[in-house]
Amino acid sequence: MKTEEFLKLYAKASGWESDVTIDNDLVPEYPCVKYTFGDISVLSICEEFAEYAEKLSPDMELEQVLALFYDLEQHSLMREKVLGFYADDCISGEDLPEISDENALNEFLNALPYEDAARGEVSVEDDFSCCMMREGKIIGAAGAVYDGVLADVSVSVLPEYRGQGIAKRLVAALCKKVQEKGIVPVYRVEESNAPSVRVAQSLGLTLGFIMEGAQVLCGHE
Repeated sequence: MKTEEFLKLYAKASGWESDVTIDNDLVPEYPCVKYTFGDISVLSICEEFAEYAEKLSPDMELEQVLALFYDLEQHSLMREKVLGFYADDCISGEDLPEISDENALNEFLNALPYEDAARGEVSVEDDFSCCMMREGKIIGAAGAVYDGVLADVSVSVLPEYRGQGIAKRLVAALCKKVQEKGIVPVYRVEESNAPSVRVAQSLGLTLGFIMEGAQVLCGHE
């Protein structure tokens, strides 16, 4: 699958109809996201700043857009960059068990560091899931939510079990489950999260997009 084909799928999943679009999930404190798919860019802005849409171009830098919304001399930005990988080729993974015990999952999630849980939790309500267990307890879990077009994959591993290849095995197993249903899995990772980036690269996932956003903070911190 070429980048342009993936962009069409992602645009369909996101409901985009133009390269400057309104995203109801964005808020004034996090008002804009720029997606870059190879040579093609898309800007998403929150509904509160929809009046600026006609003034925007997808070629604008994120800070240029935010400067239209806020006086950046009076505000600081907490930037974020996320890499979106997708599985183009078939992924070979294990047949790991689905998550069926909500209590065991909650115990696992409660044992994760706060910053891990804040990235997005695996849930028993996910459309696809798998886990690894030791001594009756979940030590790692992966889940994917299917939006009707793509399946968004997330994974977490307890800190004491990291560095053992568990995240890679979980992502591989989950991608296999998703692909068996004819669905393209998408794996988003923060650019600064080197272990997760390595998981994507080691599985041969393709970089589909780069997402840039920023939380706008009052004053300079």
